[in-house]
Amino acid sequence: MHILSIGVSKSSPSHKLATGVDIVRFAFGLLSWFLFCTMGVSQTAPVALVIGNGEYAHVADLKNATRDAQAVALSLQRAGYQTTLIANADRAEMLTALAKLRIAAGEASQIVVYFSGHGAQQNGHGYLLGRDVPPHGVDLARYAVSLQVVMRAISDKPRQKIVFLDACRTPVSGSMAPLSGPALHFPAGTFVAFAAQPGAPAFDGVGSLSPFADALVSEIAGPTQTLGAAMRSIRRRVVASTGGQQVPWSIDVLLQEAKIGRGAATRKAAEAGLSGG
Repeated sequence: MHILSIGVSKSSPSHKLATGVDIVRFAFGLLSWFLFCTMGVSQTAPVALVIGNGEYAHVADLKNATRDAQAVALSLQRAGYQTTLIANADRAEMLTALAKLRIAAGEASQIVVYFSGHGAQQNGHGYLLGRDVPPHGVDLARYAVSLQVVMRAISDKPRQKIVFLDACRTPVSGSMAPLSGPALHFPAGTFVAFAAQPGAPAFDGVGSLSPFADALVSEIAGPTQTLGAAMRSIRRRVVASTGGQQVPWSIDVLLQEAKIGRGAATRKAAEAGLSGG
């Protein structure tokens, strides 16, 4: 297991993007070919993709986003997840990371995606904003990755799909609606956690990590427990540290109980036969 950092800074050359539909079709078409070529490789250990977008070219930077992502990635790696970390990525780089995640997942029964950065809503779709998103009058499909695309990438096989969205649910700019939740639809087998309630910010906090990331890292590093119990503990921690101003929310469409924490990944692998069980 390893953490692979393929993030880039704001000064990196920009990519010329095709239309949203074209690039998604290309990425997953290429992905299908890779999957066909690697059918003999069995990967059953849980996998994770961690994205930290803190440096933005045209909208406000987020001082803790990259550091939060690094801490979450390290905690997942230590808990037994095959973990990939990217930082300050644009849309094309996030799509590439999702395609690689789908390949790496193999037969894994659980996938975790954590995103720390700006989120927004447009035309009924939730989006994770890339580092080069313009501040006004923009088609987010060209500069951001929709939650629908994220779900499509990790829903190729029946498995638990756990997504942590560490983003404010307030407008990024005057032309972007805040990231919603109840209006979004998620497939069966999914658990989505939002760092804050609708209409509220996700605070940076006073320490080196944001309240949500700090609580999440503590739960991942702790004893194995159900995801529901872990989320309630995260909620209590965040509410306490923010004086009730930030209340993490979650949407649970899981079909089976999911577990998280130290040793949970090892148990998942063993149950899938990796350890000969």
